[in-house]
Amino acid sequence: MNFFATGNDSFAAGLDLNFMTPAGSRSKNFSRDGQNLQQSFSIAQDVFKQVGCGEINFVLIGLEVDVLFRDAENNFTAETVDKNLQTLDEYIKLCLDNGAKPVAVIFPLPPSVRENYRQNFFSRSLKFSTNLRGFTTSTL
Repeated sequence: MNFFATGNDSFAAGLDLNFMTPAGSRSKNFSRDGQNLQQSFSIAQDVFKQVGCGEINFVLIGLEVDVLFRDAENNFTAETVDKNLQTLDEYIKLCLDNGAKPVAVIFPLPPSVRENYRQNFFSRSLKFSTNLRGFTTSTL
């Protein structure tokens, strides 16, 4: 397998493997409706247990706009942010330890959805900055 992807329903529907996959390469989209970051990480762990180190070239990690801020029950807490940052860090480490390049992809919200999507989330002054495996991330 050359690569695999994890993510939510947007990633499951929006990722066209026929367009992305060159002839002769193998790929799999493990994205599912309602899949959160912890579930994506668990799937990646299972995949890497099944294949040898270095057999997967890269992993597409499908992320939602608010993925770091909510848990499986859609709670928004500081503990949730910490847990999700730790999970993302472990996911990146898992990929690197298995010879795969992690590629985080955020599908943007279309304007019609963005207008009605959790306005209180976007208007809050929730800010954080962290360093994940040498990648600096910041959200305003």
